[in-house]
Amino acid sequence: MSNLRPVANSARDFLVVVLDMLIGGAIIAGDIVVLDNASIHYAAGIAAALDALFDLAGARLVFLPAYSPELNPCELVFAQAKRYLRERRGSLPFAFEIIKAFALVTHENVRSYHQKCTFS
Repeated sequence: MSNLRPVANSARDFLVVVLDMLIGGAIIAGDIVVLDNASIHYAAGIAAALDALFDLAGARLVFLPAYSPELNPCELVFAQAKRYLRERRGSLPFAFEIIKAFALVTHENVRSYHQKCTFS
């Protein structure tokens, strides 16, 4: 676990990830990227660059309404992992238990969570 970052991600880190995804073809023209309202996703220091990148790529950036975890499938994945940690945590070191909790999230879970968020 020595490669864990000692600091939180910043808006600049987020911008670098978006740029890498655009360059790598993970975001292409016509894509719609949905983000929650975390402050790093649209900080004043990156807002103009983020808008320009998405305009150039022909992709759209859409933000979820404030306080809407029911529309974010990631929140349901986190809830599943936290439920595992509360109910079935074993004797492994906590970092390994977290990895185990997320390893138990199946493709079918993710599909179900996505469907729940988009069609409910």
